[in-house]
Amino acid sequence: MARHGHRPQPLAARGFSMVEVLVTLIVIAVGMLGVAKLQALAISSTGVAKLRSLAALEASSLAGAMRANRDYWSATPDSFTVSAAVLTDPTGQLTPAGNCNTGGTLPCSNQQMAAFDVNNWITDLNNVLPNPQVTVACPLAANPIICSIQISWTENAVAINTQQSAAAAANLAAGTPAGVQTPTYTLYVQP
Repeated sequence: MARHGHRPQPLAARGFSMVEVLVTLIVIAVGMLGVAKLQALAISSTGVAKLRSLAALEASSLAGAMRANRDYWSATPDSFTVSAAVLTDPTGQLTPAGNCNTGGTLPCSNQQMAAFDVNNWITDLNNVLPNPQVTVACPLAANPIICSIQISWTENAVAINTQQSAAAAANLAAGTPAGVQTPTYTLYVQP
C-alpha cells in the first residue's frame, strides 16, 4: 500500500568526478610509460644479442679457416691486429702476395691461403660489426699452440642495471657517449 503524499524518490544520477577521472588518467599514463621503457629495453637487448652472436660466428669462421690451414697456423709465429678495417701485420706474412689463384689451376701456398682467408674474413667482419677491433695471436711458445681471436666493437645499449650504469658513467668521464659500450669476445682455438 502506498502512503498518501509520499512518492518514491528517484535515485540521484551519479557519474565520475573530475578528480577521479584525472587520477585514472595519471595511473594509465604511468603504466604506459613503463610499457614503453620495457619495449625500448627489449629492442636494445635484441640488438646487443645480435652483435654478440655475429662476433661469435665471425670468430668461429676464422677458427675454421685456421683449422683448415693447420700447417700454416701451427708452425708460423704470427700475431696481427685489425683496426678500423685495416690489417696491421708486423711480419708482413698475411699481406696477399704472389699470383695465387684460389679457384683455378695455380696452387696456393699455406701462407697465401692464410692471407686470402684473413683478408676475406676482415672484409666480412667489417660488414657485420660496427668499428671492429681484432687481435689474433698464435704464440709458438705454447705447446700445443693455442691461438686467441679477440674481437671488440662498439654498440649502443640502454643501461638496465648498476653494472651498465657504472660503465655509462665511466664512458662519460672518458669523453665517450654514455650509451656506447665496447664489449669484447675472445675465442681460443688450437689449429
